[in-house]
Amino acid sequence: DHTLPSFQPIKPPRETHSLPSNGETVPDWIGMTLATILPSTIISLLNWKINLSNISHLVTQQAIASATGGAISVFLKKLTSVPRPCLYTKYNDSQSFNAYGSFPSAHALLTTISFTLLAYHADVKVPWKYLLHAFCALVPITIGVTRIIDHMHSPVDVVTGWILGFMIATYVFNEYTKFNQK
Repeated sequence: DHTLPSFQPIKPPRETHSLPSNGETVPDWIGMTLATILPSTIISLLNWKINLSNISHLVTQQAIASATGGAISVFLKKLTSVPRPCLYTKYNDSQSFNAYGSFPSAHALLTTISFTLLAYHADVKVPWKYLLHAFCALVPITIGVTRIIDHMHSPVDVVTGWILGFMIATYVFNEYTKFNQK
């Protein structure tokens, strides 16, 4: 009448949700498109006297920093192979290439790069400058929190993405500025 305990892992039931796009709050293709296009659009709208060189510098720096950040993110994901929090509920025995790519959050990293560079390039006066900087901080924070809520990343993954994104954006901005001053 007694059953012996089993040491077999018990997998939770498969994730069910009513969201389209694989259960994510914001689909990848929408979020990443907005993260790259929105900063350039904001700069264009804020500077009524559009200086195309400022926009081209922003876009060039975004391209350099995003390529660098993407490469570092993929390297760290392959090096650490940390399983996602949703490994058993979303992937359910299928070994997706994405199942072990949790650390760091590339979404947090790339949006932090884009909006940090936007904050560096924005040339607005004092009351609007604080609002723009708050906006530039809130977008990556919101993206990171949704990645945690969607069970795609742990808080450590997201915070690491934010830190790396800020460091990469700051480095690219400083080096690009020094290079152009020569």
